[in-house]
Amino acid sequence: MLDFDTDSKRIAQYERGGKGKKDRSLPLPESLLHLLREQFRQFRPPHLFLFEGMQHGEPYSDRSLQQVVKQAAARASIRRPVTLHMLRHSYATHLLEADIDIRLI
Repeated sequence: MLDFDTDSKRIAQYERGGKGKKDRSLPLPESLLHLLREQFRQFRPPHLFLFEGMQHGEPYSDRSLQQVVKQAAARASIRRPVTLHMLRHSYATHLLEADIDIRLI
């Protein structure tokens, strides 16, 4: 399971233990930061996780996240298989289209 932290001052998301057990810094769109802050204000999570899983105080599971993505794809009438990892590639593509340096991506 991946571990994420948000740095609102740097507007970045930190991923620990990702592919190849590497740590990464990911850009966080300001619009998403505002949504995350609103989520925090509204629900005031008592534990470390902004989005808890079924068990109180536990993180949202990888399997649950995958199910959310599959349900969203079905609602959008996407017929081909969709995975969480595809979202990572889509994001990278959007960054390339926005002329972000490939070395930063």
